[in-house]
Amino acid sequence: MLNEVVNFNEKFKEAAILEHERLHANMAKDEESTMKEYEGNEAYITIFLLEFGETEAIVTALEGFKETTENKISNFEGVINAEITKDWKDTESRIVQEEHARNRDIIEEIV
Repeated sequence: MLNEVVNFNEKFKEAAILEHERLHANMAKDEESTMKEYEGNEAYITIFLLEFGETEAIVTALEGFKETTENKISNFEGVINAEITKDWKDTESRIVQEEHARNRDIIEEIV
């Protein structure tokens, strides 16, 4: 699962950088028509132009997002694997106890 998250984050970063470059190129060509294209999404323009004016800012933010999601997924995988291991041990213990009880019953019948 962690590999899927890593792949998603890489593709997301590539798409965000391409969109950022496209938006900046469109704004440089014709700001008015670009603003019309994003009418109703002023927050989108604000974020991409003001908060992430440079591509490096986007990369930094997305790297932070990537690290956070990878840590969360890794923690979830750790919990899941621990529960699976616990379940295997509990099942093995139960089977061994049942097998010992069965063997004792067989011995009692023989004796």
